[in-house]
Amino acid sequence: MYRFRDCELDVPARELRRAGAVAPLEPQAFDLLVQLVEHRDRVLAKVELLDGVWGHRFVSEAALTTRIKEVRRATGDDGRIQHTVRNVRGVGYRFVAEVVVDRPEVTRPPSNGALIGRDAALAALIDQVASSPLVT
Repeated sequence: MYRFRDCELDVPARELRRAGAVAPLEPQAFDLLVQLVEHRDRVLAKVELLDGVWGHRFVSEAALTTRIKEVRRATGDDGRIQHTVRNVRGVGYRFVAEVVVDRPEVTRPPSNGALIGRDAALAALIDQVASSPLVT
């Protein structure tokens, strides 16, 4: 769960809530918002966003612009203010709102003796699960 401004982005539920109410987003706009939030430490090039959201399908830059407008509308931002998503002219976009990440508490499962000698491996696995949504 990511919280920014008056919004909550619940990735597993695929929901954006603004002021407690679900803010409707098309699937590509939701995926675009997730990409921007998860890579908020840097500017994402337009081609990187197109590949990340649409994959290898050919879409025009206009599709990206339309989805950015949708994300801005859903989060209460606009192209003039840009307090959530900032356009970096000629390069791409960057998520600029301050984000608080809520991670569920991960606790060690009770031991039943089946992992004898695996305490270090189990501790490392718990650390990975706490910091990543997918561990294989």
